[in-house]
Amino acid sequence: MRSQQFLNGIHYELQNRAFALSAIVRIANRVQGTQEYIFWSAYEKLERFNTPHYFAYAEKLGLDATPSFLTKAKASMISSTPSFLLDELLKLVYAKTKVYMEDLKQVHALGADADREFLDYMLAQEQVQIELMELAIKKQYREIPPKIEQFIQHYRDKKLV
Repeated sequence: MRSQQFLNGIHYELQNRAFALSAIVRIANRVQGTQEYIFWSAYEKLERFNTPHYFAYAEKLGLDATPSFLTKAKASMISSTPSFLLDELLKLVYAKTKVYMEDLKQVHALGADADREFLDYMLAQEQVQIELMELAIKKQYREIPPKIEQFIQHYRDKKLV
């Protein structure tokens, strides 16, 4: 039996992934033709790769992974950040993601052994987000595509749920 605290944490993470996908797709479209596009499109690729895994896990737990109205509204607002503020937005998101990673570790610790593959993946994808953001903040864009490709290749054929 999974605890309510665990289920609440997973539900929050499901909404967080839906938020990220929605916001990042819009930002990536807005920055096409710039160096920043390398980062935002890689982040979009990660979130698109995440989606079926997260939906499958939500289904296993009997949770609804559909983005809430609040999630959609938040994504719309954040993705409308003026272009000249996107670097600052990224720094803010990076700082918040590092803190959030600690929350996810607590959710991970509450999980069942039977869910370990997915829960390990949940932490790994959050860690790769942090690493991608670090590279983008340092403007090391050429290092981003191989990092995301390596991550996806590693998990492509793994059964997580």
